[in-house]
Amino acid sequence: MDGLTVERFNDLLKQASLEEVVDLYILSGPCSAYNRIPNQYNLLKRSIANSLGTSADNVFIVGSAKLGFSFNPDYYPRPFSWRSSDLDVMIIDSRLYNEIWVQITEWRYDLKNHIPTLDWQWFFPVLKNDVSFGWLNPLKFAPKTKTKLGKERPLKELRVKWNSAFQSLTIDRRIKIPKKGVTGLLYNSWEHARLRQTDRLERVKKTLDSEVT
Repeated sequence: MDGLTVERFNDLLKQASLEEVVDLYILSGPCSAYNRIPNQYNLLKRSIANSLGTSADNVFIVGSAKLGFSFNPDYYPRPFSWRSSDLDVMIIDSRLYNEIWVQITEWRYDLKNHIPTLDWQWFFPVLKNDVSFGWLNPLKFAPKTKTKLGKERPLKELRVKWNSAFQSLTIDRRIKIPKKGVTGLLYNSWEHARLRQTDRLERVKKTLDSEVT
């Protein structure tokens, strides 16, 4: 993948299966932003893994830092920049995902049959936009109601832990981090992660096809 250009990537989207492009260029291979500083890339992955209680093998860099340009359909093919880009991190760990989902379930049972409006305002979007696609972002957890058994506390603590895992990287002088910082999503499985990335490439491909016609 070293030296992959936008033109070459466009050809891949037109000629190869999108699943193959995801597997070979997004979910595997070197990271463009850290090609010249691989030790920092490995340290970055270990730091995130240690903070979240997972393996470094479950931590992936995606987005513009991965390829050297964004494959987000809204920004394709904006080049990666240490000054103006963020670092998109993907963690694939079914065990960790399920542990967090159990905490959410315990909180939900503690609320019994009624979810207060203030809690529904954050919980429903998480169900609709995140969980239904197989990922979680604990920074979105914002329980407002104090429950009988205090099951809101683990969710609040998880939000703090998740934020700290990524924010701490911005002050770690051993690792080069983009000015806009680091964001992370937790995926339930490899298949869920592949589907998300494939969907993005499908949308990019449609845009390319429309430009031709």
